[in-house]
Amino acid sequence: MTFINGKVAIVTGGCSGIGLAIVHSLVINKAKNGTIHGCLLALHEYLPKYKSGDEAAIINLSSTAGLEGYPNIPIYSATKHAIIGLGRSWGHPRHFKETKVRVMTVCPNATETPLLNAMPGRNLGPIYEQIFTSTPLPVVQSTNSVANCVANMLDNGTNGSIWLVEAGRAYEVKLPDVESLKNV
Repeated sequence: MTFINGKVAIVTGGCSGIGLAIVHSLVINKAKNGTIHGCLLALHEYLPKYKSGDEAAIINLSSTAGLEGYPNIPIYSATKHAIIGLGRSWGHPRHFKETKVRVMTVCPNATETPLLNAMPGRNLGPIYEQIFTSTPLPVVQSTNSVANCVANMLDNGTNGSIWLVEAGRAYEVKLPDVESLKNV
């Protein structure tokens, strides 16, 4: 979708059906591609030239929706799963050996943002809206509490790590590797 980069797209009939599908496709590809291109530029262009110490860090922003399936927002959840995979892949020791850049992923739970406030009435359709309204939200945290946890990640987080931030507290998430699953 490089033809749309740097341009404005007007989609008529974007409230439902094919028009809505086009809008969702453009938004998802822009979000996904923005994260990918940002990491590529940081890893291979900016950080090698401008880091001030021996190593640098990239924090990718995912969500708890990337750690588990959220039935009311499946497309959003899928993009957040992709960001976790990106962080795990670029956070692999082989990349760190070459770049000296730690790549970590933060997964905040419900956070007081414009996106959270805009969700009611903007889901994919009635069934998704019903799921959304019938699911209680966890304690909503402030953006500042997430930022404080990210600052701690920069000091203490290891390359390739994933962090859940919930109610202003950070917890490292340990996902199993495929080899350990084979021995179960």
